[in-house]
Amino acid sequence: MEAKRFKGATVQIFTTIAREQETSGDLNVDSAVDERSGSLSLEKEEIEIAVEKRSQNQTRSIWQRIREYEMPFDVISACYAAAVAAGGIIGYAKAGSVPSLAAGLLFGSVLGVGTYLTSVNPNNYHLTLGTSAVLSGLMGFRFYKSGKFMPAGLVTVLSLAMVIRFSVRMIANASKTKT
Repeated sequence: MEAKRFKGATVQIFTTIAREQETSGDLNVDSAVDERSGSLSLEKEEIEIAVEKRSQNQTRSIWQRIREYEMPFDVISACYAAAVAAGGIIGYAKAGSVPSLAAGLLFGSVLGVGTYLTSVNPNNYHLTLGTSAVLSGLMGFRFYKSGKFMPAGLVTVLSLAMVIRFSVRMIANASKTKT
C-alpha cells in the first residue's frame, strides 16, 4: 500500500473531496486518510464501498427502509392463517358445525401455503391476497346477514386488513417497476 501525506489535511476535508469526486463520477482514491497520522491507509475499493453505502443510506427515506425490510418469515400471514384454521376448529367444537371445520381448515391451509410463498419471495403474495379477498367477501356477507361480530365480523376485519396490507405492497411494487 502506498502511503501519501496530506499536509494540513483533515479527515473531514478528505471526506468532502471524496464525496465531490464521487458525485462527479471520477473518484480515484488509492486509499483513505488515517485519522491519527493523516496518511493514506485503506484500499480504493473500501473507500468506494463506504462512500456508496453512506450516500445510499442518506438518500433513502424511513418509509423506503421500512418497505424494503424483509421478514425472514411472514409472521403476520402465519398468524392470520392460524386464526382462520382455529376459527373453523372452534366452530366445530362449540356447535358441531362440519362446514365450519371444513371451510376453516381449507382456507387456513390455503393461507398457510400463501404464507410460505410470501416468506420465500415477498413479491409472491397473490395467493394470500386472493384468498383474503374471497374470505372477506364471504364472511362480510355473513356478518351483514347475522349482525353478529363473532366470528364473521372478526374474520371480515382481519381479512380486510390483509387485503389492505397486500394491496399496499402491490401498489408499492407497481410504482417501483415504473421508476
